[in-house]
Amino acid sequence: MPRDLALRWLYGRAPADFDPAPDWPAPVTMTPLPIEDDPDEDDPGPVELDPIFLLIDYRDSKGQPSRRRITCRALVRSRGGHPSLRAICHERSAMRAFRLDRIEAVIDQDGTVTSILDFLDELAIDMAGIGLAAPAKPRKKATPIVDTAEDFRRAIMPSVVLLTAAGRSDHHLHDREIDAILEFIEDEWMERSDCPGPDGLDAQIESFAKAIRRLRPTTRDLDVGIEALNGANAATRDRTILALAKLVKADGVVCEAEEEFLREVGLL
Repeated sequence: MPRDLALRWLYGRAPADFDPAPDWPAPVTMTPLPIEDDPDEDDPGPVELDPIFLLIDYRDSKGQPSRRRITCRALVRSRGGHPSLRAICHERSAMRAFRLDRIEAVIDQDGTVTSILDFLDELAIDMAGIGLAAPAKPRKKATPIVDTAEDFRRAIMPSVVLLTAAGRSDHHLHDREIDAILEFIEDEWMERSDCPGPDGLDAQIESFAKAIRRLRPTTRDLDVGIEALNGANAATRDRTILALAKLVKADGVVCEAEEEFLREVGLL
């Protein structure tokens, strides 16, 4: 699936990393930013994260609070050994690293407030397993995730990001589009001979639905997703193309660029 053919229309609609972020859907009060942010002093991160769009409450090294819209990119370690979240800061239109022990709250697009550690638990991030010590704060025990589910999530997310980008191409992710993406995930689970039947996915499907609503893929994420898809086997590529075709029809409106995509893949 070359970039200049079937998915050309997506590149014209997906935001770049530092494009203005959308307004926050839930009612929140933003706070003034410090005059300057703490300097970035992080080493390359061991874990890349999905492009999840969130609001965080952060307190810098001088004790100054700020509330920021961010898109997650990676977990990194500062030169002082502190685990940090590297993300696009949409208030600064720049990449920033936020120390985990200074993130006071994570706010979801529906207004739900949680801790950074519970947020990482939802993503099945094992801090010790990746060589990052978790901040010394009380935390609930993470729900165990079987290796099969973790491997499946890692394998499926590039396609899920592509599908979500297609769904968001009109700047709104409709419920029917989310359902189409979840149906693709269920079908892919059943295609894997090492996955333990539909019951094994039931515990994960709500987590996938929540992740889809949080995603804000950029053109860089399209590059990553298409590279992963081009490296997949032909059957996986065909199933993803069919899912894309189904998704662009899900909201009942097919624009000219989407018609061109359907025509190019022989589904119109």
